[in-house]
Amino acid sequence: MIKPIKHIDYSSTHSFSKLAVDYIAKLPIFSEWQAFEPSLDGIDRAIAERNNFTIDRTALVAVLKNQYTAYENDTIQQQIDLLQNEQTYTVCTAHQPNLLTGPIYFLYKIAHTIALANYLNKRYPQKKFIPIYYMGSEDNDWDELAHFNFNQQTFTWDYPELKGAFGRAETKYAAEILKKVLSYIGPSNDHTNQLKQMLTKAYAEESTISKATQSLVHALFGEYGLLVFNPDDRMVKEKMIPLFEKELLERKSFYLCQEQSQKINAYYPTQANPRPINLFYLNENGRNRIEWNNDKYSIVNTSLTFAQEQILNELYNFPERFSTNVITRGLLQETWLPNVAFIGGGAEIAYWLQLKPIFKEHRIFFPPLLLRQSYLLINTQQQKKLLQIGLTEQSIFNATETLLKLKLKELGIEEPSLNEQWESMQAIMQHVQLKAQTIDPTLNDAAAATISKIEKHVVQLQQKMLRAEKRKLQTYQNQVAQLKAELFPDNQLQERYCNFLDFYGSNPDLIKNLIEASQIVNPLFNILQINN
Repeated sequence: MIKPIKHIDYSSTHSFSKLAVDYIAKLPIFSEWQAFEPSLDGIDRAIAERNNFTIDRTALVAVLKNQYTAYENDTIQQQIDLLQNEQTYTVCTAHQPNLLTGPIYFLYKIAHTIALANYLNKRYPQKKFIPIYYMGSEDNDWDELAHFNFNQQTFTWDYPELKGAFGRAETKYAAEILKKVLSYIGPSNDHTNQLKQMLTKAYAEESTISKATQSLVHALFGEYGLLVFNPDDRMVKEKMIPLFEKELLERKSFYLCQEQSQKINAYYPTQANPRPINLFYLNENGRNRIEWNNDKYSIVNTSLTFAQEQILNELYNFPERFSTNVITRGLLQETWLPNVAFIGGGAEIAYWLQLKPIFKEHRIFFPPLLLRQSYLLINTQQQKKLLQIGLTEQSIFNATETLLKLKLKELGIEEPSLNEQWESMQAIMQHVQLKAQTIDPTLNDAAAATISKIEKHVVQLQQKMLRAEKRKLQTYQNQVAQLKAELFPDNQLQERYCNFLDFYGSNPDLIKNLIEASQIVNPLFNILQINN
């Protein structure tokens, strides 16, 4: 069973950007770049204003029913049907369909989304709120998506075919990885056997990564009413034709985003770089940028070119061949979904703040932006080690060097200092330098150089003295280093490195407890105790 053991400030982890830390502190400057404050009051306002922006609910229900043809689960079908009602809204998170979900924060985003939807359903009993996972299935960043870490190993998918949209990749080529992963899951019991069945159904029985991800996400979260929305769908793209046409012909997104980015850059580095055309051309040969040059539309890294009339004909006849980038993805999301909140990571919040003028230009709803929940999962054995070496859930986030200095101080072993002695020596040396200069002015530089050398030797001596003190604490240092290596693999946050398989097999209630532990809008870093 999992139970919360501590909540700490994001700033105490030393792992989040200044923008993210300032954003959750609700600094006034952010009000210029967001439509709603990231709070319950902000969400309340969003709910009140959402129906001022039209959603084609009939089309949305039709798309989801088509994407869920293989799923007869009554809860899911009821959730889809509810979206026909004007008093039904969505809470959304988005992520690419990483191989076997990638880093575990994939689960944290979805758990937070479900928790917020559950909370809003209680807060507004006359309305309905449905959690949505928007799958970034068209992403083609294979370097990021085609690997994951599990069981202290990195699994990398060497896909043999032409690489394009990751969601379209065929799972038949992942058979060896799946076989190896299954061999590491154990010991055999009802829960681990069920997990193996889930993975096998997803990555051996489904044909593509998109379908595999939908299958696995449904198995993990379907009972909580989560719906998966896949934009790589002709029906979805048909509704985007007017917006895509405007992007191709007017190219305003580039200038609007640049102007907003300049404002943000005065305070923080921006995350996304707009392009004159913020669309990709997507077909069986890949996903490539569309560029406008010499009155022609060219597809980067291909020989394809289109005149204006030709590319518009292409758009009208094959809308599924046009794919959003980071600047336009949110426009598609909010065109289709009646969202009242979007939950994202620090980088996502950063680039969404660059987009507000573009949403205004297209008269599309700009939702409240909430920073996703973060967790450190710590088992009972690690918790014991933490207490044995006198650390806390907060102090373990400090650098090992900092912890050593604090331990020295705690034991009454002050950091060796020769400051007093050096001050006395400096007075003597200055007197010697003056005397040398009096005897012969040309000796001044030589005297200064001698003093500099002496100072350097004093600093080196001081460092040697400190290292000698640290050797007395070698055991403590080894214990700290070992624990930090367990909790922060590869010197980074656990959630950015480990896969959910590292924890799910021995924690049957992991999903349930992540949802229950989520701080709805109160942005604190969660530290949860889990089974070994």
